[in-house]
Amino acid sequence: MKVYSELREIQKAELNILIEFARFCDNNALRYCLAGGTLLGAVRHSGFIPWDDDIDVMMPRPDFERFIKLANGKIANKYNVLWKEKYDDTPLPFIKVVDKNINVSYKLMKKPQPLWIDIFPIDGLPIKEKEFNQHIKKIKNLKYFLWQATSDEQDIESGIKKVLKKVLFFPFRLIGARYYADKITKAAKRYEFDTSDYVGCIVAKYGKKERIEKEHVEERVKHLFEEIEFYVPKGYHVYLTNLYGNYNQIPKERHTHLRQS
Repeated sequence: MKVYSELREIQKAELNILIEFARFCDNNALRYCLAGGTLLGAVRHSGFIPWDDDIDVMMPRPDFERFIKLANGKIANKYNVLWKEKYDDTPLPFIKVVDKNINVSYKLMKKPQPLWIDIFPIDGLPIKEKEFNQHIKKIKNLKYFLWQATSDEQDIESGIKKVLKKVLFFPFRLIGARYYADKITKAAKRYEFDTSDYVGCIVAKYGKKERIEKEHVEERVKHLFEEIEFYVPKGYHVYLTNLYGNYNQIPKERHTHLRQS
């Protein structure tokens, strides 16, 4: 088992997963786009943001669910496709495509994790502001409950916090992460992608900022990422502005997910 801690080798290994994922999607007429910081890296740096250590992809919900069925747990005979019932420890409402031959040290978890890329579904969203706010609040609460249901797996340094987690969040662990992952998925699928004017990766981390008119993400174009062309939303400027504001400005704070050497 390889354990990777050097940033560039992590990026190269993640890129290999993305290449096979994109090939699988293209061969099966599945729509995907680079998302989040990966899309930002493609537009601003033509590759990874220099300090970034993960890859994010998004797919319309119909393609997301077709991918799960067609992949049936594996792509390219080497990368595992993890989806709620296939997660070993922590069910989530999105897909992880992982290389189980490579482990990395994830800052938030006690145990080393298989190297992964994240695949998020794009779901429909309501037009009316009040309805949208209620919808996103419900999913935000469920995501919080899901995180607490996995509190035994989390890397918590403070002894007091460890004790509080054990006591306060025991009911969430008792109910189980799978329950909350299912609830999030059911809530997110309330509004269909194909019949909605507004859409977004509502199960992802940016909350209200994820909401965008469907026309901006439905049409795709190719863009270089690490000297390879991948699909990005044609309206990437609107999408990135929603998430990051002036996305061409290099931030002072640099967030990473993994412990690196």
